[in-house]
Amino acid sequence: MEMTRYMTKRPRFRSADIQAYTCFQQGRRLSREWMKTSVEKARRLFERAVKLDAGYAAALGGLAVCDAFLREWRNGSAPNGGYAIRALERDPLLPEARALELLREDRSDDARREFARAMAIEPDCYETNVFYALFCRSVGDYETAIRHYVDAAASFRRTTRRRTL
Repeated sequence: MEMTRYMTKRPRFRSADIQAYTCFQQGRRLSREWMKTSVEKARRLFERAVKLDAGYAAALGGLAVCDAFLREWRNGSAPNGGYAIRALERDPLLPEARALELLREDRSDDARREFARAMAIEPDCYETNVFYALFCRSVGDYETAIRHYVDAAASFRRTTRRRTL
């Protein structure tokens, strides 16, 4: 990847270490496959990114997302390294990480507000749309859940198309 293209990426996804950024991008791609083995591999890549750049908020947020997936699949038993909180300490504009942490704490009203904030900051974020849809489904708000599943699918198609161009 040429450096000028790397530097024009959104600031919240940048790292001072190009290898950390590469691990983050690979982890993000794998985490979107929605298969347990892919999410576990993604988690290892995010961990590597954090080892390379300890302050990399986006990679910490990626770990929080993977842990949320794994908790869902393992009926609540999955690692919880406080990654969402650590990500927010480094970048308060990672509201999807905050919403995931609030959900983990069973604070659904606060989580709904954080998801709304996340959508206002970055309405096209695949992960935020997917987790908000899952949340809405869990509380019986099916109409909103469907809308965010559709938005997540559209976001996924756009980001996948960009990568292949």
